[in-house]
Amino acid sequence: MVIVHDPNAADSVSGRAFVLAGHTHGGIVLGGFVLYSNSRYTRGRYRAAAGAELYVSRGLGQMPQQVRIGSPPELVVVR
Repeated sequence: MVIVHDPNAADSVSGRAFVLAGHTHGGIVLGGFVLYSNSRYTRGRYRAAAGAELYVSRGLGQMPQQVRIGSPPELVVVR
């Protein structure tokens, strides 16, 4: 398991690895479409370019004034 802040780092992890990332807050979502994200991996499960399995969490958020349009907080439990 590899834990990174920026999900784009998963493109550098090769082989049979599970990468857990955050950073994107799930993007700005309206009507089911991602309008803005700071990564090509926005939220959920992906197969990264180098072959690793990636999960991007929306996270819990830290600031009370943080705007998360269409992207509620998420706590991930990996078993």
